[in-house]
Amino acid sequence: MNDQPTNNLPWAKQLNISSQIVLVILTGIGFLYNCGVLVGLSLADQQDTSKTQEELLSLGASDWKYWDAQEAPDKSWTAVDFDDSKWKSGSAPLGYGERDIETRLSYGKESRRKYPVAYFRRTVELAEVSDLDVMLVSIRADDGAIIYINGEEADRHKILPPEEANGEYIGYQGSVEGVAVPLLLPGRLFKKGTNQIAISVHQRDPTSSDLVLDVGLRGMTAGQAQEYRQADLFPVPNSEGELYVNDAAFYRYAQFLGRQWRAAGKLPTLRKMLSRVREDQPCKLELAPLNTEKKSAAQLYEENRKSILAIFHVGPDDRRSAMGSGAIVSKSGAAITNLHVITSADRGSGEIRMSGDEGYVAVNMDGDYFPVTSILAASARQDVAIVQLGGASFHPLPIVTGTPVGQPVTVISSPHRQMFHLSTGFVTRYAVHALNNQRRVMSISAPLGGGSSGGAVLDECGNITGIAMSVLPLAGEGVSVVADDSDGMLKIRKDADTGLHLNRDHELTISLCVPARTILALTKSP
Repeated sequence: MNDQPTNNLPWAKQLNISSQIVLVILTGIGFLYNCGVLVGLSLADQQDTSKTQEELLSLGASDWKYWDAQEAPDKSWTAVDFDDSKWKSGSAPLGYGERDIETRLSYGKESRRKYPVAYFRRTVELAEVSDLDVMLVSIRADDGAIIYINGEEADRHKILPPEEANGEYIGYQGSVEGVAVPLLLPGRLFKKGTNQIAISVHQRDPTSSDLVLDVGLRGMTAGQAQEYRQADLFPVPNSEGELYVNDAAFYRYAQFLGRQWRAAGKLPTLRKMLSRVREDQPCKLELAPLNTEKKSAAQLYEENRKSILAIFHVGPDDRRSAMGSGAIVSKSGAAITNLHVITSADRGSGEIRMSGDEGYVAVNMDGDYFPVTSILAASARQDVAIVQLGGASFHPLPIVTGTPVGQPVTVISSPHRQMFHLSTGFVTRYAVHALNNQRRVMSISAPLGGGSSGGAVLDECGNITGIAMSVLPLAGEGVSVVADDSDGMLKIRKDADTGLHLNRDHELTISLCVPARTILALTKSP
């Protein structure tokens, strides 16, 4: 939690920049240093906030080299020693189709068949890198960009996955237009002396109306980044119970730290973790003793900030990255969630499907991040996973069975990336799942949404009585919207089996949860 005013940032004062302006321009930028987990950060790094990296590159900078021809440059164009003497040069913003363009690029002779890619290079000088931990990148790139530092691919911004790309047209137009947005790069990519930045900007399709590139760079030490973190995740000071969270910042840190941990060998792939799991095999866990004091929903929300989790998928395509919810249940760092949050499974056979090279990062409500290092137990039939978190100082929640129908419950989850949303309701019934008679479910009246999966369902004392799983909308007669084969026009069909199905009369949405008894079946005493 951040109890200090946001204008108390030492590094902003040293740079003679208003902290409020910094927070507006660099909203969501920062770096989380969690419990010394990240390799290469010493205690001195954590405590030293006196050093400040200079602004290495400002937005609107000059001396950019660019290539705007139809044919691509040589494959070595990202290299430090590449000869770009024949490239054109100009000041940012570079591109076309926007009013503030300083250097106008060519897109070819036909406005509806524009070149798919423009290429850019620029050098920056670093007098010292020993205290550089994180590089804050402000980038305005339309439609998408791939960033290279000293010949190494560093990040991708608004880039389509291969299966959705239209040939060389692989950029996609995001929700933010006309402004620079933050990216985080590890300081290890940069070296003392001359550093080469190379960026390819990609169009979504040949008729795109504009192409833009503008970039700013600012370095931060580990100490400065750690101090800045709270003002980034929680940009408004906590006052009278109003704690404002920055959803985008929580997501950015998860992606950045996931890549860092993967590079350090601390984020195993899902494929590797699943290869060690035996279906429905219980794991040994020392669970927390039950809470007996009843508390309000507000108290449960505030007092369990270190126990409630959001779980982020970290993969090569962050545009499609999913997320779910969870909770810590042991002092050793075990956490519970739905199996479908981290992988898919055949709900009929119960077979866990092997997946790819993605990893997972969890974060609690205080902004403490943890790598998911292993899967301790899993059940596809019951949709439960118990995972192990890396790190230390865990705060577990107890698990209780026997919460009767009619008892109040509180759910804290992150639906649709709305971080740590609270909803309340009652236990409405226990039943056998309609699609899987081996699965037991608990129904509650508290609202859930996509991303709530795995979220802790708490009783009045703060014990976990279940975890959110899915929603079941109940509705009356529906219709479908389908394309007519004769003319391709969309038409309404009452009894169509295909097309977009629309419920005409929504009646009720039931929130389905995994009951605590099912979760406990995957644990045993050590």
